[in-house]
Amino acid sequence: MKLIDKVTDILNESDLERLLAPREDMHVSIYMPTHRMGPETQQDPVRLRNLLDKAAEQLHAIGLRTPAVDAFLAPARELADGAADRFWQYQADGLALFLTTDTFFAFRTRIAFSELLYVGRRFHITPLVPVTGDGGHFYILALSQNNMRLLEASRTGVSEVALTGTSTSLNEALRFDEFERQLQFRSASAPGAAGTGQSVFHGQGSSGDEASLRRYLQRFVHDVESGVRAALSDRSAPLVLAGVTELQGIYRAENRYANLVEQGIEGNPDQLDAAELQRRAWPIVRERFRQAKEEALEQFQLLAGRGDARAAHSLETVLPAALYQRVASLIVPRGAHCWGTFDPETEKVEVQAEVQPGDEDLLDFAVYHTLRHRGEVHLVEPEEMPLDAPVAAIMRY
Repeated sequence: MKLIDKVTDILNESDLERLLAPREDMHVSIYMPTHRMGPETQQDPVRLRNLLDKAAEQLHAIGLRTPAVDAFLAPARELADGAADRFWQYQADGLALFLTTDTFFAFRTRIAFSELLYVGRRFHITPLVPVTGDGGHFYILALSQNNMRLLEASRTGVSEVALTGTSTSLNEALRFDEFERQLQFRSASAPGAAGTGQSVFHGQGSSGDEASLRRYLQRFVHDVESGVRAALSDRSAPLVLAGVTELQGIYRAENRYANLVEQGIEGNPDQLDAAELQRRAWPIVRERFRQAKEEALEQFQLLAGRGDARAAHSLETVLPAALYQRVASLIVPRGAHCWGTFDPETEKVEVQAEVQPGDEDLLDFAVYHTLRHRGEVHLVEPEEMPLDAPVAAIMRY
């Protein structure tokens, strides 16, 4: 079994779909904090070994024999026992491992997870919600005639997304065109716009050359826009443009992506690395994410105040609704667990004061199925939960 490892602050849609895919198998989910440097780094493999020992006990308890348990946990044991020393040399702040008999995923993030081990018929997903979008999953498109870049970002990190099937520079787009040999262009500061990175194009000195270049630029941006839409894995995430005013205007005229943000980052992005672009983009989208959470809370309160059945706040109502694709927005308290059982056939819910063998996290059950059926999940502080309920949901119907 090959380790599928990803150092990420954002789990894209394909990552999440792999974790949410149903499998006829037992699942082991492990979350733990990790350390970037210092003596604590030597304790991280020890922490993982201890969690794997507990996972082995639980797998034995549900009837798996020792050879099967050993094979099940072998890939994670290799990491914990130092067979992949480089793995531990390049940790972030949190580590999430997911195992079945034939899959092994590992994600390293800047989120320092609380320690958690879960053995059940699906992966435990809730700690990943801040990585999958609730913490601010968005895109940045750096518009440049020299180097178009698409970045996937969150509140805490950024990574570049490959643009395929399209040119990423105007030179590349024009490399076989006679026009390129006759026209020279460069990016400089326009008179009276010092420091803005405004593009200035120089051709043969005629307005016709300038008009021709603009047509080529529009065609180039049109092709890039198609490539960007093909590369976006999460069609609900905001897209922020970074570039000079002229290029932003051309792109907005060509854009067909529904969640393009009105405000952009002005200036020449060639002078900014990915981290700086993320730093400048986050204040632009932060309010958007805060509003989405507040709007969900306000909508729930409004529906509940009217006695509308679309506002549900009991496990007995929310769990079957999540299972049967009815939950549009789910609100759960951050860091909370609710252990018990749910029978889909009878829709009977039993909650335990302390976790018992065979129990599952009922809040995570709701999160898992809401995400699987493309609903929204919002984590709020416990004191923000409406009606002091253990869970709240807005139904699709």
